[in-house]
Amino acid sequence: MAPPRDQYIHVATDRGDQIRVDLAEGITVWLNSRSEITYLASFTGRNRVVELKGEAYISLSENADPFVVKSYDSEIVCTNGSFNIENDSLLHATEVEVSSGWVILKNSGGDNRQLIVEEGCRGIMNDYLPGWIENNSDPNYLAWHTRKMAFSETPLQKVAETLMEVYDVDISIPDETRYCTISNNFNNQELNTVLSEIESLFKLKIERNDHSIIITGNPC
Repeated sequence: MAPPRDQYIHVATDRGDQIRVDLAEGITVWLNSRSEITYLASFTGRNRVVELKGEAYISLSENADPFVVKSYDSEIVCTNGSFNIENDSLLHATEVEVSSGWVILKNSGGDNRQLIVEEGCRGIMNDYLPGWIENNSDPNYLAWHTRKMAFSETPLQKVAETLMEVYDVDISIPDETRYCTISNNFNNQELNTVLSEIESLFKLKIERNDHSIIITGNPC
């Protein structure tokens, strides 16, 4: 049975999970781990508003109607293309990376700040600093969604940060091993497989306990 048209729909993911949500014809949302969206069942007209906490990748077809994503004190006007939205609850910051098309990122706190973020760029807005746009040079910004990661002479600490984002685990490297560099690609591999490949590159010891991982070893 379909929900009443004035009823809110709430979708949330647990740690380590991801889910696809089809909001309307031509609009698809992929929710990352520990994220949630809320929207009206009657997703039409002025009701085409989505409240997001966490991270989501959104794709619109050419014929999809525009809608708005609310993220803390920011709003993203979505008209076309595909893009990643992530917010930080501590900093009240919203970050948008556009894969194709463009979006409008604006502050809803009353100061009328707004940015037009185009393909290949990242837009950032928070409560404390003016918003800004920069070229998106991170090849792994969508790795949590695609499970594809590329590293070229990348410090192990940076690799660990990407793995934490992709697999939603905690990784610590307490010694100089964090400065070792890696050049490798990973394509839709399980975390244990990735860790085994990294372990084989250096003399490392990797201890894993549920969602916590400690990497130690001799400096490179």
